[in-house]
Amino acid sequence: MVAVVVLIIVVVVVVVVVVVVVVVVVVVYLFSLFYLFLSLINPPPFRRYTHVLSPRLQIFQSKVLYICKKGDITPD
Repeated sequence: MVAVVVLIIVVVVVVVVVVVVVVVVVVVYLFSLFYLFLSLINPPPFRRYTHVLSPRLQIFQSKVLYICKKGDITPD
């Protein structure tokens, strides 16, 4: 009897963990699609918000622009 209760508890915990992981993955995937969609439809005003989501990308962008200005290289 105790083994059956323990088995039921383990199964419930595993199912809850799997459901939570799946929901998190789906939400992140949908958010990334939405972000991509917004950046494709409306790039100029939307680009100013990219630093909120990815500061490393903004730092990389500014470094590339600085190097291009310093060496008179025009980015494609």
